[in-house]
Amino acid sequence: MSFRKLQKPSRDVLASLLNEFTNHDVAEKFGVGIRTIQRWRDSYGLSHVNVRLADHEMTQFQKDLITGCLLGDGSIRWMRNPTWNNRFSFKQTCKRREYVEFVYESLLPYSSRIFDGKSRKGPIQVDGEIKNGVGKEFQETAMYTMSCSEFSEMRKAWYAEPHQKNSAKVVPDIQLNWTAFSYWFADDGSNNRSRRTITFSTQSFSETDVDKLVSIILRDLSIETARRNWGNGPVIVIGSDYYDIVMGRVSGELKHLPCLSKKFDYSPKKSSISIAAVSVVYNC
Repeated sequence: MSFRKLQKPSRDVLASLLNEFTNHDVAEKFGVGIRTIQRWRDSYGLSHVNVRLADHEMTQFQKDLITGCLLGDGSIRWMRNPTWNNRFSFKQTCKRREYVEFVYESLLPYSSRIFDGKSRKGPIQVDGEIKNGVGKEFQETAMYTMSCSEFSEMRKAWYAEPHQKNSAKVVPDIQLNWTAFSYWFADDGSNNRSRRTITFSTQSFSETDVDKLVSIILRDLSIETARRNWGNGPVIVIGSDYYDIVMGRVSGELKHLPCLSKKFDYSPKKSSISIAAVSVVYNC
């Protein structure tokens, strides 16, 4: 349905549309600019965030998904004006558009836009420090949420200097469950099927934060891991003793995303898991 050539809608009509669509979508439907939608909102005293969120409280799954993504490829966007609220952003290569769409759908009603574009790798974070470097241009799919106070609080928790544009990401005090762990694996984990080991690319965190993650994984999931440094920053390695346990849980969480199937493809080898290890994990 198109709303082109219509006059300014009533307050109730505009509120109903904003409850279902983003500012960008409503602007397109009316054939006007986003600023026009914002002026209409302001004239009616409508806050897009309040209209969209209403009495919604973030679900546990949404919290877990965001935690996993923030350990991986997700970010809380820096805002130029420190009085503005922040928003969550998540990007993947276009080959993983299905994954980005899943994150977008899962974070509704917070989600705002999803789009394809080009990106060029710029400064990166290695061992907690920002390093300059430019990589090749690549096609990506990205989503972001609306700006709201929940994400501003996350920015404060997950960034060493939340009001600085290129602040290093840090690991806050988190509770890690298999859902959050699995989506972290989807972003930064690698599965070595021949050696039956799992590696997390945690070079973007400091060694102190990686040690913290090692402790959190042991505390919350009863999985023993080790920090290794192979020359380009710290990584986390899970050995063969826990390989089947971890891959079994991860594949169960991610099996609905075929675009990630190569990451969690594995062949169980029961003899590699001790009975004691299994009982510890599944009785935790």
